[in-house]
Amino acid sequence: MFIKVLRFSFLLLICFESSGQAFIDLAAELGVQGSYTGGPFSGGMSFADFNGDGQDDLSFATNTGEPMKFYLGSHGSFTEVFLNISNNKRIRQILWVDYDNDGDKDLFTTSLFEGNDLYRNNGGLEFENVNFQSGLINLFNPTFSYGASFGDIDNDGWLDFYIVNRSNQGNQFFRNNGDGT
Repeated sequence: MFIKVLRFSFLLLICFESSGQAFIDLAAELGVQGSYTGGPFSGGMSFADFNGDGQDDLSFATNTGEPMKFYLGSHGSFTEVFLNISNNKRIRQILWVDYDNDGDKDLFTTSLFEGNDLYRNNGGLEFENVNFQSGLINLFNPTFSYGASFGDIDNDGWLDFYIVNRSNQGNQFFRNNGDGT
């Protein structure tokens, strides 16, 4: 009995000790400003090296009418950059992927109300919305999307993707043809 009580006490001690972590908000000190004001439909953020310099960069979704925020990472601090992405929608998820296999990160965003967007990185962080060229025209319409996931489902070397929409809209799967569509 004494051993059981001792074990139980030890486990309680571990639980209380491990739950005492404190977090400090260093965002402003590291150069990251702003907040998401989307209410219950809050947006996502992404850690991804979107400029290819080996440092994690940050991307933040924003509410309708506000541009997305992008920050280049440099050895523990961040600098806001303005990319030529004119997306003022209520963004749910930001995904950086190389869907066209050209070696740089392209951008895919999901939106709860205003439709999803695929942006091709043409180099030098110059982006082009390719919804129409890629055949994703139906993603331009409201789809009530929550998120997406990329992966090479058919092992052909090209990233395919799956979009999760509200139940009454139905989810969508897109196979990459390897030619930008």
